[in-house]
Amino acid sequence: MTKVPSRIEYSGADYGPLNQAIEREAEKTSELLMIYRGRRYYDWSRIFFWISVSVAVLVLSGAIAWWILKDPVYENITRSYKGETYSGEDLQEEKKILTNLRIREGGINKTISIDTSFTVFIVTPLDSGESVVTGKTYSPDSLAYPFSQYCYLATIGKPENLGGLKLATVIDDVYIFDTNDVELRSLAKRYCQFEGVKL
Repeated sequence: MTKVPSRIEYSGADYGPLNQAIEREAEKTSELLMIYRGRRYYDWSRIFFWISVSVAVLVLSGAIAWWILKDPVYENITRSYKGETYSGEDLQEEKKILTNLRIREGGINKTISIDTSFTVFIVTPLDSGESVVTGKTYSPDSLAYPFSQYCYLATIGKPENLGGLKLATVIDDVYIFDTNDVELRSLAKRYCQFEGVKL
């Protein structure tokens, strides 16, 4: 009798879905790693950018501070006067001399001061296209009342009269006509806007 071999049984397992799930998780992990790596490069680039901006601001601030605080030196300036040439050092020395210049009056040292004044112009346009201009010059010591007043007719298209035709002036609170023309005197009376003076 021959022996019949016993039946061999096999059991099979389908690992396909499990392998697919593992592959999906591996893909997700690699994608997350790429995102984190990209984020790290992004963060480093932002840090580098802000450090660069900070350094640039510091350098610019330092340059501005140096420019403001530095005493102006006329290094590259040369001037000539009556055949003699003066360099920047000479001009710097001249500036120091002028700055320290003092006048001796009766044993009292006084620093030289510069007087300043300013002129206010009042323009009154006329129908002819011309304008009557009143100039009032004030001193910084007395802004309430001008120390000099004048009035002129600004003409159009006459290069010989660029300053205008003088109409009137106030000297020591006295109204003085600067013209003998009756029509111009009439314009002066009507349009010159002097302070504290009556005709």
